[in-house]
Amino acid sequence: MSALDRRVGIDRAPLLACARRLLGDEHEAQDVVQEAVFASDRAHRSERAWLLRVTRNLAIDRLRRNRASSSSPLVESRLDNGPSPWAQSSLAEEASLIRDALGRLPGRQREVVTRRVVDQSSFATIARALNISEGSVKVHFGRGIAALRRAIGKLEDRT
Repeated sequence: MSALDRRVGIDRAPLLACARRLLGDEHEAQDVVQEAVFASDRAHRSERAWLLRVTRNLAIDRLRRNRASSSSPLVESRLDNGPSPWAQSSLAEEASLIRDALGRLPGRQREVVTRRVVDQSSFATIARALNISEGSVKVHFGRGIAALRRAIGKLEDRT
């Protein structure tokens, strides 16, 4: 458990369990949970339910990208499982910290990170929507994610 997790009382274990159950791989699950936490910048009716949905969707997207065949019974059985009972766990405070960090990003970086992580748009789609080059989108995304990591690291260091 990270210092930030301890400070805000967050337990990522349920998120990891959901992603691990769908992906069957610890490292992939950790990546998905990290993406889900970064994506929690938007205010939703129920942040906990929304974060669960983001985690589940990212895990399913990862399965779709990684599966070798289009009809794997193991993958299909994993996709059919609904959300587990842990959906009610409290993630609002950590989501608020991440939302604050995202709000401090320069406008273009915030826009690109939001479209990429939350909306799951491709770099090409974002480039067209913002009327900038795909390379610029990648630069804004990289800088935005790096700034979020630094901000979250500073929060963890304070505990």
